[in-house]
Amino acid sequence: MAASGFGQPNWLGMQPVSAGLGGQRRNPSGGRSPGLKSASSVGSRADTGTPKEEDVDPALLNDIPAWLRSLRLHKYTPNFEDCTWKEMVLMDEAALEAKGVAALGARRKMLKTFETVRKKMGIEGGPPPSAPPSAAPQ
Repeated sequence: MAASGFGQPNWLGMQPVSAGLGGQRRNPSGGRSPGLKSASSVGSRADTGTPKEEDVDPALLNDIPAWLRSLRLHKYTPNFEDCTWKEMVLMDEAALEAKGVAALGARRKMLKTFETVRKKMGIEGGPPPSAPPSAAPQ
């Protein structure tokens, strides 16, 4: 039997080891794992069936549990049982914290979505843009 791996049984369906590759096995698809995608091969979220935040369905806004589920924030449904969507989109970060949305990522996602909804629905107002800490009065 040769030391390079040729002539050995191929029980796992793998390519034999080649001395030219420094002893590494090479995937026939170009060396990448089958589950990995390059940035150019990854499409928009719409391709995967997951709606983008810009794709706000006005009819969905009236069903707050379904709206939060579409945002993958359905764990906060009980926090907003007494609110309408119009009240929700006017909330700022402090109001969300007071409602029990403790996770920073969830608050940011909600605030971004609220801003999108306000723009799409033509609602004036909303929370004032947060100033950077260095611009705060002392």
